[in-house]
Amino acid sequence: MITLRAFGNAAEAAMAKSVLDDHGISCSLADEASHLYGGAPTAMPVRLLVREDQAEKAQRILDAPGPALPENFDVMTGPEPTEKPAPDVAVQLRSLQRTVRRLVVVSTVLFFLLWCFVAYLLTERPTYVDRLWRNISSATQHSDFERARRIVQVAV
Repeated sequence: MITLRAFGNAAEAAMAKSVLDDHGISCSLADEASHLYGGAPTAMPVRLLVREDQAEKAQRILDAPGPALPENFDVMTGPEPTEKPAPDVAVQLRSLQRTVRRLVVVSTVLFFLLWCFVAYLLTERPTYVDRLWRNISSATQHSDFERARRIVQVAV
């Protein structure tokens, strides 16, 4: 099989393959899922492969223009719609993207704060009596009896 054409996207290649299939020409597509593996369409285009003996006929079929519209085709021209035009999709997507980013940041900060709070609750802290006794012992060991006396008086 030889490469007849290379396409920038899989949809165009699939349409060409469908046309050739309708004319009885055996063909296949190569690299149609290349975008799934990180390759950009321009880096790895989708190739249309045909048998060598049918390549000339396939080229003629693809180069031929398609059928024209019938003469009685109605274009449906009518009054302009009175509704306001739909907002630009790209603008809405950018707005949605900003909203999602903000939600990710806020939820990350809230999760961190929740984690800190749970860690604080789970840490063991000395009781009032333990802290009082440590302060009295520390003052006594440093021969600061006046401070030790004040701590005891406050405690009593």
